[in-house]
Amino acid sequence: MRSALLGVLMVTWIPLGCAGSTEAAPPPTPPPAPAPVPAPMPAPVAEPAPAPEPAKPSMLDQQKAHMAANVAAWQAHDAKKLASLYTDDVAFGYPSMEGWRETRGRGDLEKNMAEFFAAFSDAKVTTMRGLHVGDVLVLEWVLNGTHSGDFMGMKPTGKRLGYRGVSVLWFGDKGVKREHMYFDHVTFMAQLGSAPKGMMGRPVMEVPAGHSPEWVVAANNDAEKKNTELVTAFYAAWEKKDAKAFVDALADDAQHIDYSRPADSPKGKAAAKKEFDTFSKAFPDMKMTKKNVWAAGDYVVVEADMTGTFKGALGPMRPTNKTGTIHGLDVMKVSNDKLAQGFSYGSGAEFAGAFGLMPKDAGKPPAPAAGKRPALPPGAHTPLPPPGLQPGATKPPAPAGGAKAPAPPAGGAKAPAPGGAAKPPAPPAGGAKAPAPGGAAKPPAPPAAPPAPKP
Repeated sequence: MRSALLGVLMVTWIPLGCAGSTEAAPPPTPPPAPAPVPAPMPAPVAEPAPAPEPAKPSMLDQQKAHMAANVAAWQAHDAKKLASLYTDDVAFGYPSMEGWRETRGRGDLEKNMAEFFAAFSDAKVTTMRGLHVGDVLVLEWVLNGTHSGDFMGMKPTGKRLGYRGVSVLWFGDKGVKREHMYFDHVTFMAQLGSAPKGMMGRPVMEVPAGHSPEWVVAANNDAEKKNTELVTAFYAAWEKKDAKAFVDALADDAQHIDYSRPADSPKGKAAAKKEFDTFSKAFPDMKMTKKNVWAAGDYVVVEADMTGTFKGALGPMRPTNKTGTIHGLDVMKVSNDKLAQGFSYGSGAEFAGAFGLMPKDAGKPPAPAAGKRPALPPGAHTPLPPPGLQPGATKPPAPAGGAKAPAPPAGGAKAPAPGGAAKPPAPPAGGAKAPAPGGAAKPPAPPAAPPAPKP
């Protein structure tokens, strides 16, 4: 046992003894240093989200802004600013003695308006009524001014202008892209003392002090749809020569005013029926073409053309058997499901030219060169911004001019003429007033233009 233990000890000591007699073994290699830990990357800084694009103004707001700018341009007689409110390729249309004229582009608008402002140094336009229907704005206005400078070949006369017209404006993102304008050229010429012999216009119209324009925004509701159906049926009755349906559509005291005639038709259904009969005989083949129909509140606007052959007498005007077409716009007001008032706009010069009634010695009225815009129309639509107009609601401050959109005139509510197309313009030859297409059938409206707000 002892010898075994010694054997074990010797075995364990031998290596120790040998170690002491040789070089020391190299120390073990230290473990590699741990790899440096990279510093954490800073958290990316989030870029601020791009600012949202400003909300696009509503069409109503665009129209109100346009009107405010238009008024300011008229007040300052700033032709350049006025022209800037139209798109570069704006289309402009209006009736003339040669029929419907249409030009495209701003072209000479600035130059023409500058000449107009120079010729009528106190010119101003007052809004009578504004009807907003989507991207369309129908504006009834009165233009006043004194002829104080050369204008379209005419030396200053010192005469006063005052006549009523209407403009239909179509809006795009960059301004007015189309405008149709209706006013009586015979009245314009007569007030300046240059109308052809025998052709009469309306007396100078002034806007009553304190006038407040009427503004109505379409609500697109069932009531407006019903009003549109009433007016459409009324036009159909006029075209079909259905006297009963025509008269039944009118209020007992229906009133009509046709601004292309020198005087108003009498009130009431009896007078309307008489005009209806006269005009139906004068134009037995009359056809109406409605180009546009808009409804806003109690008002319905119809822009249309009337085509027919002049085969029967209209007052002192003898038939010419000539077939022609005239253009016009009617504004009608509905009350208690009846046509109560109506305003019609057209050109007596166009009526005379279309049906061969222009006096032979009546030279042609000044007209813009081909492709050019007339000096007067562009801008004769300046509206006043509607105060606090709320979309979807009707806000009729005093009805434009105090009177509301025309409804079947008291002369038998005017026939739906495209803006008077149905109604003959101011009595051309012989000064006799021609029953407006539908004008004859339409009841007279208040003679004097209703009060309008000054721009």
